[in-house]
Amino acid sequence: MKISRILSPVVTLGWGRRLVVWTQGCAIGCPGCCSRDTWSRDDGEDIDPKDIAALIDSSDGAPFDGLSISGGEPFDQPEALLTLLDAIEHRVSTMAVPFDVVVFSGYPEARIKRDFPTHLAKIDLLVAEPYVHKLQSTSLRGSSNQRLLKLSPLAEVRYSEEYLAQQVRKPSIQVMSDQKALLMVGIPRRGDLERIEVLARERGLNLGESSWA
Repeated sequence: MKISRILSPVVTLGWGRRLVVWTQGCAIGCPGCCSRDTWSRDDGEDIDPKDIAALIDSSDGAPFDGLSISGGEPFDQPEALLTLLDAIEHRVSTMAVPFDVVVFSGYPEARIKRDFPTHLAKIDLLVAEPYVHKLQSTSLRGSSNQRLLKLSPLAEVRYSEEYLAQQVRKPSIQVMSDQKALLMVGIPRRGDLERIEVLARERGLNLGESSWA
């Protein structure tokens, strides 16, 4: 599976403490996307999906509450994505705590339902539809047109309307590092990234190359 990066623990892309995988390669290329570094299929690293699934056995002893898969576009690698979902399903079946899988996609809900029903049976929450830069972001959605599809009883409980309303009022970006770059993980609100650049310049910091410019 072509992967851009894997980070943990992440608290901005789903319920609780999560492992997050960004796939590499996107055929959609939504204008205004803040992750343009994940578009090219020539970059990234090839990782066996089963090795990725093994990472949910957290090394620090604190269990993950779920896995979030973003990109890039996960459904541009449908076979590898299904292998990963199968491996996660197998591991979750032996876990004593609830674990959910969230997938973020820029493809329309109708296309995903038509072309990938087997995948959907293994996903708890799907965030679908293309990103539209002129629209405001909202809870777990880069733009308000995007759909949250709760596909399991666990998703109905965890991603309740009360939970989603709470997320709107919380910080939307988590600052992390992969030892190569400073990473802002989450779903930025309108103008967040520009404000970060301005604040950095005012403090004499040069952010260098960014993934959204």
